[in-house]
Amino acid sequence: MVASPRERRAWLESLAGWIDAYPLDLETVEDDRLLRDRAARNLILQVTDRTGCGSGWHGHSHQVLTRFLDHWAVAPDVTEELVEQAIGGRFLSWTGPDAALVDDVAERPTGSLRPDDRARSAEPLPDHLER
Repeated sequence: MVASPRERRAWLESLAGWIDAYPLDLETVEDDRLLRDRAARNLILQVTDRTGCGSGWHGHSHQVLTRFLDHWAVAPDVTEELVEQAIGGRFLSWTGPDAALVDDVAERPTGSLRPDDRARSAEPLPDHLER
């Protein structure tokens, strides 16, 4: 019972390291295509390695790519649309993806990102008239 939470924590810490290793700056996103594609590809490969492509591994890939985009402040609705378009039924349980599929999927979540896809701040906009 103690090993499972430790294993889960180790995986989450490892995953956080991978996400931090590939910074996604929405201001320069159009110029950083190679870095964006490599980030998504490596995150997918981390999931396949970690899960062994068992039952539901594709759902975990969805979670990881969503977390990656969320971490770098991509708007939630944009994130969901991009990840669903990238994976949407293309991965299957108990079947690992071939390299061509991983590469194709990796290009999609960040391929159409633009600087204005940034998540809106939760803080209200300043009221300049009141000020």
